[in-house]
Amino acid sequence: MSFARSPMRRSSTDAVVYAVGQRVYVNRPPSSRPHVDLTNEEETKVIASLADGVEVMVVAWRPRGATGTRYCVRSTRDGLEGWLAAASLRRTVAVTPPAAAGAGPGATTAPAAIASSPRDPKSRFGRR
Repeated sequence: MSFARSPMRRSSTDAVVYAVGQRVYVNRPPSSRPHVDLTNEEETKVIASLADGVEVMVVAWRPRGATGTRYCVRSTRDGLEGWLAAASLRRTVAVTPPAAAGAGPGATTAPAAIASSPRDPKSRFGRR
């Protein structure tokens, strides 16, 4: 018996997924207003606004296809609850700047440390 192959879906490898119950932080894009609006599920009414860096807990999520996943969050500070786009959340309190490729001490010290580690040429992977 043969099965027809369906076209493979490509998922975005840079998309971040948050679990229900996870604590995350509000992420305001640098070129936008100083706060992020919490909306109702249909995105028709603004319920409240949260400042950048406010800690929230993920209560629920909804996949939205091309428009992006939305998360229902509750503020841990004052209990405000509403829906945000996935792009409006991050895992760290502060915004971490993207590191330049090959720049910084982490990029140069790690390979040197690996190259200088002593190795036993007779040992094989999986043997003791």
